[in-house]
Amino acid sequence: MESKHHITRLKQDIDAWNQWRKINGEPISLVRAQLQSAKLRRASLSSIDLSEANLKQADLRRAFMCDSRLIGADLSEADLSRASLTGADLRKANFTKASLKWACFIGADLRDTNLNGADLTGADLTDANLTGANLTGANLTGVDLTGASLVGTQAHNTNFQGAILTGACLENWKIDKTTQLSELICDYLYLQSGKNGRCPSSGSLSLGEITQLLQKILLPMEQFSKQETAN
Repeated sequence: MESKHHITRLKQDIDAWNQWRKINGEPISLVRAQLQSAKLRRASLSSIDLSEANLKQADLRRAFMCDSRLIGADLSEADLSRASLTGADLRKANFTKASLKWACFIGADLRDTNLNGADLTGADLTDANLTGANLTGANLTGVDLTGASLVGTQAHNTNFQGAILTGACLENWKIDKTTQLSELICDYLYLQSGKNGRCPSSGSLSLGEITQLLQKILLPMEQFSKQETAN
């Protein structure tokens, strides 16, 4: 009953909700909350448990969701432009075709998330964990992935144009010819998790070296694909 009361309060008046949250900042559970298409722009949702919540097509522009839990939540087609999700737990969340432009995901846990077709233009994913995430068809133009984990990330037909990849881990990164990797900014990479396999071992990569390195990552994948087709 308490969660239903919170949901009613949240839907009725965002300003009143935010003021109430300032006074009552204790953790709140809204697990499995039904908030599809809800108008939650600038809502204060930090440190709230929204695991498995239905936030499909919700308006979460500039929402404050730092340290929130959205494990398994449905945020497909939602608008989280410029939302703050620093330190949020987003494991297995569904962001299919969501707008995440200029959102802040610093240190967020995005393991096994579905970001198929999502627009992350200009988003800050510094130190974010994207292990096993699906980025197929996503737009990551100008994204900051400094220190991020892209271990096992699916990135076919993904646009990384102008992305910052310095210190990112690309172990078992799944890319192909449709992955756009132009104008990358990258001083060094890790080819193994745990900050192992630094490339280069010292110093910084030049633009040409970045291209050559990514071609080395891509070539074995293409050869494996050809072998599978032949068999």
